[in-house]
Amino acid sequence: MFSKVDVEEGLRCIERRFSELYRKFPPTEWTWTVCYSGGKDSTALLLFLMEFAKRKGFPFTALHEYTTVEIPAVEAHVEGVLRRLEKRGVEVEVLKPSKGFFNVMLERGYGFPAWNRRWCCRVFKYGLAKSWAKSLGRKTLTLLAIRGDETRRVHGFLKNGRNGSTAFPLIDVAEAWIWKFLEEACPWFEELKKLYSGGAGRLGCWTCTVVSEDPALKALDPQLYEMKARLVQARCLNLGVFMGLLNNYSKLRPDAFKGYDPHALEVVKDPSCKGKYCGTCRVRIWRFKGLCNG
Repeated sequence: MFSKVDVEEGLRCIERRFSELYRKFPPTEWTWTVCYSGGKDSTALLLFLMEFAKRKGFPFTALHEYTTVEIPAVEAHVEGVLRRLEKRGVEVEVLKPSKGFFNVMLERGYGFPAWNRRWCCRVFKYGLAKSWAKSLGRKTLTLLAIRGDETRRVHGFLKNGRNGSTAFPLIDVAEAWIWKFLEEACPWFEELKKLYSGGAGRLGCWTCTVVSEDPALKALDPQLYEMKARLVQARCLNLGVFMGLLNNYSKLRPDAFKGYDPHALEVVKDPSCKGKYCGTCRVRIWRFKGLCNG
């Protein structure tokens, strides 16, 4: 991975990665899929794949995994980009879960996610994508936007699985390169840049507590940021208080709680950890966030 921001050098590296994938996984035999979240990295990967697929003359699928707890501003941005893709003839697939984030949390007795207990990714991302790929009835190559400066998340460029393979074509570039490339190549660059307000380095679900701070949510939606902190506090301490807050907030901000349906709850459980991890896990940080009115 090179250190300086050299767009042309980065493009050559990514081109080599794509050419290798094209030889190993010919689109005539494999379904090519790119996971698009709306963030800067998946946007860069999507744009490069669009250009590469156009040159080579093969179709691909843009896959978006809907978690039911997207930051509303990010969700609106994603919907707009997906409409653009469809107008350009790109096949778009939006995977939606049968139950929303809070319904799953309550019925299974989950707490808010921590780094070593990211149940939300298993339920709303990996699980949905695997089921979808299996339903195609053919081999699938999935492209994920993980950069070279995120190598703690992956080991190598390619991962082969039972039902398909996963590749990381951005493994040779870093965050600074992504921004420079997008500034030059992304038609909706200014719109995307606005989402990274307040010094945000990433975009994620608004319920994410794996991160110790969420500057994007804080800048884009201060009210929802405060709701998040109060919900985390209540989830660890008192089920009744948590349910009261959840029901009130979902009425106040239905745009952020689209997947929550209190009438569909089959059972309501306390966190299985019963708060015993809160002294050591990163959720503890969110329990003691300073609140605007607290």
